[in-house]
Amino acid sequence: MMVGPLVGCMFLSYVFTYFSVWKGLKSTGKMVYVTCLLPYLILTILFIKGLTLDGCGKGLEALFNPDWKYLGDISVWKSAASQILFSSGVSYGPLMYYGTGREKNHKLLTISYMIPAINSLTSFYSALTIFVFLGHVSSARCVYPVDVKSV
Repeated sequence: MMVGPLVGCMFLSYVFTYFSVWKGLKSTGKMVYVTCLLPYLILTILFIKGLTLDGCGKGLEALFNPDWKYLGDISVWKSAASQILFSSGVSYGPLMYYGTGREKNHKLLTISYMIPAINSLTSFYSALTIFVFLGHVSSARCVYPVDVKSV
């Protein structure tokens, strides 16, 4: 059964995708500015908002002072491995795009190191934002120290 709003959103995404690649690399390059910078802007707004909430310090404390007893748990390692594979898989698309749209004199090795590094830094920035809000939620629920599984 098709859901009308979802079909409409999918149709709009196909229309936006078509018009973003319609004129080749020049129009796609302009779309990249929006699709790459907008998530960082939203993440920064969320991070600043999270820093104004009660309990944000507890969340950051939980991020930087982990509970070491979970280090021996195999399910934690499996979750971490699947997350890093999923996260680094996202960086393969820009590498392929860069390989097709680059100029002849650009160094491909440099950008192939930069994209995964930027991806990892983005993941760290996202973790900061998430744990600020986890600290607020744990403060509101009176759960100390911050237990990620209980929030």
